[in-house]
Amino acid sequence: MGKKPRNSLREKKNNHTPDDVIQAKEIAHAKEYSATGRKR
Repeated sequence: MGKKPRNSLREKKNNHTPDDVIQAKEIAHAKEYSATGRKR
């Protein structure tokens, strides 16, 4: 359920596509994978 709001944020931020947002995306992905590893 937490992925849906993130996707909407990505779509909105994609319009701007600044370097900060790209870096934030990479960090968010890393956190997601680490979190999924803990849950599973």
